[in-house]
Amino acid sequence: MKKFFFLLTLTCLFSFCKNEKPKTSTPPTLPKTVHSEAPIIAPTDAFIKKYEGTIGDNNPIELVLINWSNGFLGGYYIYKNKKSKQKKFELSGDLHLNESFILEAYIEDNIVSKFHGSLSELSTINGTWSNADSSQSMTYTLKEAPHNDKVGWSGAWYRNNTYAPGILILGNVTDKTVDFAIEVFNNGHNGILEGTANINGGIATYNTSLYGNEELCDLVFQKHNNQITVNQKSSSWACGFGVRAQANGKYDNHFAPEKAALAYGKENNIFTNQKSHDIFKEMVGDDYEAFAFNMQSISIADKNEADKFDAKVYKGNVIGLDNSNEAIIMKNDKNVFWAAVTIYDEANDSLKIKYHTNDKRMKNMMPHTIARWAEGLGLEI
Repeated sequence: MKKFFFLLTLTCLFSFCKNEKPKTSTPPTLPKTVHSEAPIIAPTDAFIKKYEGTIGDNNPIELVLINWSNGFLGGYYIYKNKKSKQKKFELSGDLHLNESFILEAYIEDNIVSKFHGSLSELSTINGTWSNADSSQSMTYTLKEAPHNDKVGWSGAWYRNNTYAPGILILGNVTDKTVDFAIEVFNNGHNGILEGTANINGGIATYNTSLYGNEELCDLVFQKHNNQITVNQKSSSWACGFGVRAQANGKYDNHFAPEKAALAYGKENNIFTNQKSHDIFKEMVGDDYEAFAFNMQSISIADKNEADKFDAKVYKGNVIGLDNSNEAIIMKNDKNVFWAAVTIYDEANDSLKIKYHTNDKRMKNMMPHTIARWAEGLGLEI
């Protein structure tokens, strides 16, 4: 099967809290997660480049290559000498540490050919092309096609949002078009899309029907100096994104991820003031960002019915990552806390629960409320 990029992506592009153990079929932006950190999107070397050349002696092709910068490659290629409608062969592959790569070409979900080569010299790539079963092979040489970027679209742009990270890669700019690849995360949902947008000055538009959908995927890219604003005018479904994933937002030309933080001072927040927040932060130590990320969606219970002491109960989770990314915080009006969070234990390749309290009487004993919450998750404490 082709590697589909289930973006819940992608080192962290952002140092957020994602607890799921990654699988080999995860998207380009998600080769590793650590601790309770979130989607990974690598901050360097991402690009889209167009190459032209031949396979063998007389098979001219055009190949668009996307380097997601985390070991995953994408793109497509077409034959240029075909009189019939040009067919796109989708590409998916891996870039190894020695800069060699293997790209598999697909029609729908079927592998039809493979490219072996190296990216040690980006202006020219060469190697060996073979058919699906490797019974036929030919050498190929491809040279980077000229481009004309007068506005400064080219490069990697980052949505540096703690809870909604994203990466936008632009390249192959002409007077009329720009190629793009975008990967976004919202809660536990993600989306990935590759395409070509039409340029008119500092605005680029993409309006295309995908996967036979009646609704068009409608994106507008607008460049403002060192930032690009993306306006998604269509539904997530129309663009092939996860149900809550969307591309809207500001994308900076530098990688500067925000850190997850718990708010205070507003109505229904866990903490009423800075002091209360800081007491909790000191208590949980290195697990603070795990709590901050996992408490994206919060439910509140004013009464603690399972225990014999008064405490407000806050249960949090990441929508779409139920069971893997959850937390619970209990507190009273004297800033006594009892709290637990799900953590990915890298050493044992499993999820577990970390418990914290500043109640000396209960250092080694969870409140019944937290114990029941943990039992419901079925995780080790």
